Amino acid sequence: DVYKRQVDERGPDHAKEFTVAVVINGRERARGIGRSKRTAAQEAAQKVLDRIEDLLDEIGPPP
Repeated sequence: DVYKRQVDERGPDHAKEFTVAVVINGRERARGIGRSKRTAAQEAAQKVLDRIEDLLDEIGPPP
């Protein structure tokens, strides 16, 4: 189960800042911050993808 959820919204209406989390199997894996919900979600998703790529680089190709 993978989904995103908004965890925070700060600032005045003309300068909002949103925080969005990516949740995988019930566990928060990354957070992103942005001036829109979409930007925050994209940042969080990119952080998850970067972590996956790092893990794949560490373990190398299958035998």
